[in-house]
Amino acid sequence: MNFKFTGDVEQLLAGIDILAGDYGCARSEDGMPVEVSRGENLFVALKNGAARIRYSRLCEFFRALGILLQRLSSGETEFEVSETSFFDTCGAMIDLSHGALMTVDAIKSVLRKMAVMGLNMFMLYREESYVVPEYEYFGYMRGRHTDEEIREIDDYAWQLGIEIIPAIQTLGHLSNTLRWSQFSDVKDTGDCLLVGEEKTYDFIESMVKAAIRPLRSKRIHIGFDETMSLG
Repeated sequence: MNFKFTGDVEQLLAGIDILAGDYGCARSEDGMPVEVSRGENLFVALKNGAARIRYSRLCEFFRALGILLQRLSSGETEFEVSETSFFDTCGAMIDLSHGALMTVDAIKSVLRKMAVMGLNMFMLYREESYVVPEYEYFGYMRGRHTDEEIREIDDYAWQLGIEIIPAIQTLGHLSNTLRWSQFSDVKDTGDCLLVGEEKTYDFIESMVKAAIRPLRSKRIHIGFDETMSLG
């Protein structure tokens, strides 16, 4: 399905092109007219062979586009849909620390699906699947995304109105890290850090800096869960 987008579309064009392959749509001068405007809440309508989309955030536009494509594929020729979002942030957390590490392309595929659902946050849960330069054995012999790969994911998500937020552990869930002798000074039990040790806090500071460094967002999810053996 070809569309001719007019109106407030400049920051949407890259995201539209990203979704084109998966959802069979493309920008074209002779496509169905789609008038786009900014306003409160999500609104999408089709009438007399032309569509209108109103959005307040990028994620709402891509959800509206998804609704339009869905209704067109079912053969509808006229409809109106309006939605009110009750959450500023809504998304998913994906575990990147157990089993095989998701490739960049696989993450991009998830992001495209999230975009047409209207989700605007993607949390990357990583225990040791990222690079902490000061600690060469952090993530040793495990799959790790480089800073360049995370920046590529972040750039891709940003064009779809999705914020990438890192989620890391800073107390437990670190057995794959603490098995190495480099971390003996900060080790309490098999998977917990040593509370009260100054070197532990230096290590945590390095982890936090490394996790947020490649991302636009400066929000971070700090995990303290399942530390049953602490102390």
